[in-house]
Amino acid sequence: MHKAIFKIVIFLLLAQCGYTTVYKNTQDDDIKIVITNFKGDKEFNNKLNSALREYFNTNTKNEFKIDVSSELTRKIISKDAKGKVANFELEATTTFNIKHNQKDFSITLNELLNVENVDDSFKQKKYETIIKRNFAESMKEKLILKLNTL
Repeated sequence: MHKAIFKIVIFLLLAQCGYTTVYKNTQDDDIKIVITNFKGDKEFNNKLNSALREYFNTNTKNEFKIDVSSELTRKIISKDAKGKVANFELEATTTFNIKHNQKDFSITLNELLNVENVDDSFKQKKYETIIKRNFAESMKEKLILKLNTL
């Protein structure tokens, strides 16, 4: 009985603590993004373009013109006894050159993940596609937060 009451009290206290997620209000932002140029990894740039799409057609005067330059690299971390790659590091680096109110800014974002290599090339490609999509989503969130501070 005491455990149930304790759990209810803790739940009520935590529910009223005012916790909100960091990215909660990013979709209510009053910004418009215009991508003027993409350079670098085509597949990653397509995923980043899709992630940023919700900010393309907003009706606001707060417009950011952005040139995007991305680089995706694979670095071998370890090999197995046969010499095949066992683990590698997947790194995405993206530079955003931003023009806003006659001012120029540059933001560089980086995402990094250690990946275990899988023998099945189809599964490996699918997994890397998911990682690239997650990198793009993460970079979108970081970019929007930075744009809100400009």
